[in-house]
Amino acid sequence: MTDTTRLKLLGAALFIFGGFWLWSWISGWGLVTVRAYDDTFASIQRSIERQGAIKIVSNVPPETKLAMEVERVRPGEAVEVLAARVDGRWSVTFVAGPSKNDIQAGIAAIVSPDGDNAFRQFRAGGGGFSPVDITPDVRRIRWTVSPMEEQTFGGYLDQFVQKTGAAVVIPSAWDPPQSKPPKGGEAAKALRGMVTDAGGRVEEVFAIVVRPEREGGNRGDWGSDGAWGGGRPDVPATGGGGASSGSERDRPRDPRSQSNPEWVQERVVAQINQLPAAEREVAKKDYEEMRAFFAEMRALPPDERRAAIEQRMNDPVVQERMLERELRRDLNRGPDKRAARYRSYLARKETRRNAP
Repeated sequence: MTDTTRLKLLGAALFIFGGFWLWSWISGWGLVTVRAYDDTFASIQRSIERQGAIKIVSNVPPETKLAMEVERVRPGEAVEVLAARVDGRWSVTFVAGPSKNDIQAGIAAIVSPDGDNAFRQFRAGGGGFSPVDITPDVRRIRWTVSPMEEQTFGGYLDQFVQKTGAAVVIPSAWDPPQSKPPKGGEAAKALRGMVTDAGGRVEEVFAIVVRPEREGGNRGDWGSDGAWGGGRPDVPATGGGGASSGSERDRPRDPRSQSNPEWVQERVVAQINQLPAAEREVAKKDYEEMRAFFAEMRALPPDERRAAIEQRMNDPVVQERMLERELRRDLNRGPDKRAARYRSYLARKETRRNAP
């Protein structure tokens, strides 16, 4: 074999190796890997922000020590695990306003345990149940704008959150005129365009909020999207759907908001379409089945409705699904949090047993 042939073979090998390396590097853009076993919340937060090209805001003390391990996951999944590790809730939230100072104040309101009445919060409501078992990237969901009888800025924001599952926070006093429908499109880009046309600016954040514990060690129920209460998109809910979970007692969303079943359905279908092809049809079937069940329940008298729901909840198949979802959430929490939650549960149970 001549020297020229050897050089050609070596060059070809280096080219192939370089191609594989470049493909591996490019394919990992935007994915997050964290291996932290006794690190601070602030350090893990910076790592996720850097790898995922996102901004995280939280009321968790930066020096909080915790362990977390994820490999090549989307930013939302990494944030979800981090939120679970601190027993918090999270959301993708767009903070908008006419000035930079308004946005900074809005971000502070998001991570405040009590919120801020100077800001309006728009978040998804309605839907009851979603079969989506992944963390949907609500920023990529397409917003197809529906006609509205009253064309108001707040009205279109409400439509946006119900159709995408993202949350929006704006100053309460900010109500710019809306003379024509927004252009729509991919959620993040569409919302930015709408706010820009209104003369404002917007910042996208991933919010992680930990609520203060109530008496008995319970942090209480959460609202439907994570910002000012919220959580996973796959949790059975009294109000939620695309980004749903829990009760809305503590932080009611904007009272002008009315849940639209068609918009909720559109959101859930868009989330299902983010699933791998092999899982998509099963999820659609589960969702249609659940929609049919709730439609049937609405036609029943209250007593019959309660009995039918109880029967449904006692169905072994339904119980197995609920158990699987709870186990997935527990795996994200980590062993310490799981043990603490169980101890808290036992303490509350003992308190109720001894109550007069």
